[in-house]
Parts: sequence; C-alpha cells; structure tokens
Amino acid sequence: MELLALITIPLIAAIVSFLIKKNIQILSAIAISASILEVLAMIVIVMSVLEKGACTMTDYFCVDALGSIILMLLSTVGAAASWYSTAYLKIEVEKNIIGISRVWQYFILLHLFLFAMFFAITTTSRFSTG
Repeated sequence: MELLALITIPLIAAIVSFLIKKNIQILSAIAISASILEVLAMIVIVMSVLEKGACTMTDYFCVDALGSIILMLLSTVGAAASWYSTAYLKIEVEKNIIGISRVWQYFILLHLFLFAMFFAITTTSRFSTG
C-alpha cells in the first residue's frame, strides 16, 4: 500500500497542479505537501524493508535494500528541490524574470519527474510464468 502511495502522490500532485494555473501560492503549497507525503511514504517503506527485507506490493512492484537507499536519496532531493524552488520561483516572479506560466510548467514537470523516478525504482523485472 505504501508503494502505491509513493507512486500516486506525485502523479496526483501533477494533475492538481495542472488544474491550478495562475496561483503560485497554491502551486507551492501542493509541492510542499506532496514532498512531505513522499518523505513520509519513503520512511514507511524503509522501515518495512528493514523489518522484512523487502517491501512488496505485487509481483511487479517491490523495493529491496538498494532500492530503499535510492528512494531515500530521491525523496530527500525531491523534497529539497520542492522547498527551495517555491521561495526561489516566488522571488523570480516578483522580479518579472519569469512568468507564472513557467512556474506552472515547472511544478507539473517536477511532479511528473518524481513520479517517473519513483515508478522506475519500485518496478521489478520479475515475470510470472504461469
């Protein structure tokens, strides 16, 4: 269940960010909230891996010890990027260096990138031979 949460949180954040176009405060709040939820899901997954040796959802989604290390790195860097970019992009918009449409694109693409990375880390190469 926690693997499903980790994969769907950035996807839902990207969809909601797509629907919110011209409000940088809401886009920032979505990014920060999603990063907090991703870190919490990562902690639950890492604790499960430490306890059981692997965190498995189905035959196609599993995280082992190496995957949990990569998840820790990715979710930490993703959270740091989300937190830093919210303040940075707000200043850049206030200075009229970039427009709100670029901020909107940035947050959508950030969430989609994190979705793709989490999806790639959690998928396995096992095939059922039944």
